[in-house]
Amino acid sequence: MCLFHKLPFIYYVFIPQVTMYILLNVPHVKYLAENHGNVTMEWRLTANKDIYSDSVIHCSYMDSKPLKDLYSLVKGVEGPQHQGYRGRVQLRREGLREGRIELHISNLGPRDSCTYQCAVFLSEKEGHQTCSLTVRAPYSDIQKHIRSLTSTADLTCDTEGLSCSHGDNQDHS
Repeated sequence: MCLFHKLPFIYYVFIPQVTMYILLNVPHVKYLAENHGNVTMEWRLTANKDIYSDSVIHCSYMDSKPLKDLYSLVKGVEGPQHQGYRGRVQLRREGLREGRIELHISNLGPRDSCTYQCAVFLSEKEGHQTCSLTVRAPYSDIQKHIRSLTSTADLTCDTEGLSCSHGDNQDHS
């Protein structure tokens, strides 16, 4: 919609800014990984376009307020990362020339289970998409060993992994 204002001999044209969207697909909406393992999450532009040098790519951890910046790439230059992910997150750049965004996270823990978003800004176009990651940590029930020592008892407990009820007690800051 254009609005014209007529002044003597001059026409002004006001054009509202229109945001164009690019389609960003996720081959896998859900990822499952093991504790201390690695995962590579992928997002793809529908158009096979080189997004390495002309775009802004921003990947975030969505299950916290404020959002955590996992990785950003602004016209080929890396941005700051959240301290909890520094050294564990990298963007595989070889796929960017074909419009693939591959975010690799290593040394996973239960605290990494959440929803992740990737946003791409290219010229006047933008697109974003989410996927979720679940990190499994094996858990075994507590084994109790009681040994009687005359008038006292020695109690030891052994377990392995993290239970589902305790996995959310991790610090997400």
